[in-house]
Amino acid sequence: MTKAKKIALVGLDGIVPEFAEKFMAEGAMPNLKKLKQRGFYTESIPSLPAWTPGNWATVVTGAQTSTHGIDGFEIHLPGEPLPFEVYHRGFDSDLRKAETFWEAAAKQGRKTLLFKFPGTWPIRLKEGEGTQIGGAAGFAGLRSYLDVWHGHCFTNDPTVKRASPVDPQPAQGWRNIPVPAGDALECQLNIELNRHLGILTFYALIYRSDAGDGYDRMLVSRSKDGGEALATLQKGRWSDWIVGVFDEKQELEEGGFRFKLIELAPDAGQIKLFMTQNHPLAGFTSPDHIAQEISELAGPFPEHTSLWPSHLGWIDHETWMELIQDHTDWLIKVARYALDKYEWDIFVTQHHPIDYTQHVYTGAITPSHPDYNEADLELGWEGIRIPYQCADKYLGAIMDAVGEDVLVVMTGDHGTEVLSYLFWPNNLLEQTGLLKVRLNEKGEHEPIWSETKAYAHGPNFVYVNLKGREPEGIVEPGEEYETLRDEIIKLLRSAKCEQMGIFPVCGAMKREEADYFGLYGDGVGDVIYMLAPGFDNGTAERMGKSKYRAGVTESRELFTVTKQWHDLTGDHSPMPPFSERNRTLTVFSGPGVRQNVVRRTPIRLIDVAPTISHLIGAPYAAQTEGSVVLDSLEEMDTIE
Repeated sequence: MTKAKKIALVGLDGIVPEFAEKFMAEGAMPNLKKLKQRGFYTESIPSLPAWTPGNWATVVTGAQTSTHGIDGFEIHLPGEPLPFEVYHRGFDSDLRKAETFWEAAAKQGRKTLLFKFPGTWPIRLKEGEGTQIGGAAGFAGLRSYLDVWHGHCFTNDPTVKRASPVDPQPAQGWRNIPVPAGDALECQLNIELNRHLGILTFYALIYRSDAGDGYDRMLVSRSKDGGEALATLQKGRWSDWIVGVFDEKQELEEGGFRFKLIELAPDAGQIKLFMTQNHPLAGFTSPDHIAQEISELAGPFPEHTSLWPSHLGWIDHETWMELIQDHTDWLIKVARYALDKYEWDIFVTQHHPIDYTQHVYTGAITPSHPDYNEADLELGWEGIRIPYQCADKYLGAIMDAVGEDVLVVMTGDHGTEVLSYLFWPNNLLEQTGLLKVRLNEKGEHEPIWSETKAYAHGPNFVYVNLKGREPEGIVEPGEEYETLRDEIIKLLRSAKCEQMGIFPVCGAMKREEADYFGLYGDGVGDVIYMLAPGFDNGTAERMGKSKYRAGVTESRELFTVTKQWHDLTGDHSPMPPFSERNRTLTVFSGPGVRQNVVRRTPIRLIDVAPTISHLIGAPYAAQTEGSVVLDSLEEMDTIE
């Protein structure tokens, strides 16, 4: 069998086979179509929970969820308090317990180039093993903790969520400005710094240009001096990239960001100014000097393309699509440079925007969604099509850069089902007296552990507050524990969504029965369950606390309808990984791979890593539990 000398793995987060087929047929994904014709094309089943942190770990280790240890966005370690109080970030590479296929290949001296891949930060590549660019964020809504500051929205609209308020007043004390101060307004832009903490203030001057009938320009400066202006803005246009050290004491590292003036009413009664993350120009690569080369080549890293600025009302549809396109162009430019300049045998990268927009736009394209409006259909498809096109553009750039003698593998990590209803299991547990909560000083519900027997957390887990295991455990091991788990399973199965007339908990089991799905050990819940497609979980936290941190709502309803443009209307995490749209897509193409073959039945994502190792003649990752996809191999071409 011919062995490939090199491998390029391109991860497309959330890619749905049905959508990929649609866009290939339309001509919107020509590179994926080419890869399909050149290779072995198959649907793939994620591991449970079917979401980002664990399944990218599954892809590169060949290990199931509890074997590699990344069971969610928030990892619960045995012996620590239940996850309401203490959790660890699921993208932390130090928490991964299984070897990756590139770490196994390093034993043969093969070098790896990692480019913005989830679960690889902090950097674990050892000296001489290769090169890494990014990996701290750019996926799953994560805001990089490397940022000088995260993105901001400055507005005088009180309905915009989590925005920084501005209050335009008559301008005073300005120098070197294009109009008399008496004809202009001013406001302060207070920026919350990230790693360095504190507040940094810019000053905005709002004025009329010669061509304007009302206020139509905004000047942003470091002081009330137009000579220090950072940008002059017009509605609907981006500023140039602004690069520098933005601190009066010049103590912060150099970074780069942009503005876009989303709204400016002629009377300044409506202002909305979006400012991107300020990503540092150094500190995100190994070796360190590569960051300077990249920044000189392509400018600051436009890393954050998350759904949240759109979802919170900070930006409009057009701006979000622009962010995704700019992000993709930056990745292409840097990937081509790195692949050409640095030594590598294994290249691993990921593109995330497909997943982001499917969370938001899926309801708009799905007539069965309760809040579906046919008027949104065209916008919904555009919001999904553009990131698929961008992903295909990135895939094509990688294919061109590495050549046809390299094994190219494209894979997703999960799909996306429509999300019509939220299920609130902790409302159910509270109603039956198994969970006791109180309001804390922030107005958030929090468990009273001394009176709580069970607590649901994440998309699929219910934890028992077990005596001797949990710091404030009250449930006795043995008979009481087993009886309680039986009761919880019965409760979950009996939860009925009256709006749909169905019981959406489609599977509930004790932890010992879930090892088939790769879940075991004290880190996961004592009861594990799945929800039918169309249902998400109100306890499915993603990297941070929220008003519903305890999963208990004011209404105490068990099911609530999701609203288009207000809630997420597409998701994947609590739903069966084998459901139709929760499957994802994998393509192998290159030396040793059968060509133009479409597999009838899906593989598992745990099969990707061992198949890669086999095709490049490298050792299998130490904890791999997957199998080589034998019918993908050229030597098996006699299979009908």
